[in-house]
Amino acid sequence: MNMSRITKFALVFAIVTLIIGLSACDEIASLLSADGDGGIVSYETMIPQLEGLSGEIPIGLVLSQTGPFTSSYGLPMEHGFNMALAEINNAQVGDASLKFIIEDDRGTIAGAVEAFDKLIHQDGVPVILGPTLSRQAREVFPTAQQNQVVAFASISAASGLSAIGDFNFRVNLPTDKLNPSGVKATQEKLDYQRVAMIYDESDLYSTDSDGELKKALTANGVKILTSETFQTGDTDFSEQLTRIKETSPDALFVSALNTEMSALITQGRQILPPSVFFIVPDITLDEVQIAGPAAEGVVTFTGWSSETSTPGNEDFVRNYQATYGSEPIIWAAQSYTAVYILAEAIANAQSMDSMAIRDAMANTSDYDTILGSFSFDAVGDSDFEPVLLIVKNGQFEIFEEIDNVTPETHVIADLPVENISVRILEIYPVQIDLVVEGILTDSCTTIYQTTQRREGDTVHVHITTKRPKDLACATVISPIEVSVRLEGIFEPGKYKLIVNGVEELFEVF
Repeated sequence: MNMSRITKFALVFAIVTLIIGLSACDEIASLLSADGDGGIVSYETMIPQLEGLSGEIPIGLVLSQTGPFTSSYGLPMEHGFNMALAEINNAQVGDASLKFIIEDDRGTIAGAVEAFDKLIHQDGVPVILGPTLSRQAREVFPTAQQNQVVAFASISAASGLSAIGDFNFRVNLPTDKLNPSGVKATQEKLDYQRVAMIYDESDLYSTDSDGELKKALTANGVKILTSETFQTGDTDFSEQLTRIKETSPDALFVSALNTEMSALITQGRQILPPSVFFIVPDITLDEVQIAGPAAEGVVTFTGWSSETSTPGNEDFVRNYQATYGSEPIIWAAQSYTAVYILAEAIANAQSMDSMAIRDAMANTSDYDTILGSFSFDAVGDSDFEPVLLIVKNGQFEIFEEIDNVTPETHVIADLPVENISVRILEIYPVQIDLVVEGILTDSCTTIYQTTQRREGDTVHVHITTKRPKDLACATVISPIEVSVRLEGIFEPGKYKLIVNGVEELFEVF
């Protein structure tokens, strides 16, 4: 039976202008916690009520509890799922509740197949949340379809998976939606004309993402200079990155899973010139932190940010941090959202029957979530507004226009530097991190650009600040630390470091 689903396709990037100042900060803070009428949007007001139902409603849950993707994908997914489950169950006025039956997909296709078979044939669940990866979903979605069990994946993104059948749904924006919009937005802002590509040829998501990026870049008139590949588990990308460097690209697009993604960024910053933009779809804060200073300036397009003012998002971030002691990443946010969407569908279906739930899921339209207004399109893929982010000072920020800083509109000055500390990482090749301690002289001044050049054994680092000319700024002296990873290869020897005129000597052994 083929169901007609609500068709809606509106991918528009929400670009937020960040205005820094005392009054502006207060205004932004209020906007981030308010709805369109000026009221507070709390998650409590968004919780579906399972009225008309009773007892425990079994839901299969398939994710990586062991294997290579446990910490990067499985754990944040589990946190998001469990947090939503607790909120929904605790808010019910009747005796109905949701119950997870959890199976470990072990990060493998075989593990996902075994998990789905058990949940369908032994546990008899009407719905399964999962699995983790796109390559797993490609194998188990047909099984769910054949047995008329709803399969609802929270993070898989390869194109075409939901179209396998009308019992298949996904939360994550698929690559054939996210990547074309991301290419259009970043090309308009960064004005790159010549790019290089690198992707994991052994992973379904990565190859699919790369393919959609190439189609979108070609459609936007961007020249693809070279396309390099690697395989899951590779750790040394120097040969591919050196070949990329020889083509002199304006930007590098990376399609990879978590471990290789962080390593590629780290090694890429050592080999490629600092002028090359790194554009990485769906990179998370975890991968940014692993890459460290090398991730500074990385641009990503993705489905969620802790910075957006979507309904309930402020509560979600605060409650997640209080519960788990860390900031949520997108995989937690999308898994949390999946439980809310499913609970709403079950409430609307007034039934535990899989076909009734399938029909209610298919008709989900303009449903308020922490991802924004959410709908399913005609094949069960998600439809909501993505966000465009840039890494600044080790954190994500909503991507600003980069061409709005000019001498006519801003005061651009050198950062006053008070101290420099050098950290030599004991790895090969040797990596040099430095922390620059400086001061910001008023509430409107922020870091603008960090550049570096090397002359023999002397490394020059230049850090500038910017301040809008037309803002009234309070005179507040604020200390700031800027992390910088030095570029290039450092052989044993003595070096001089000069940061905005302040000198420091260091030695590599």
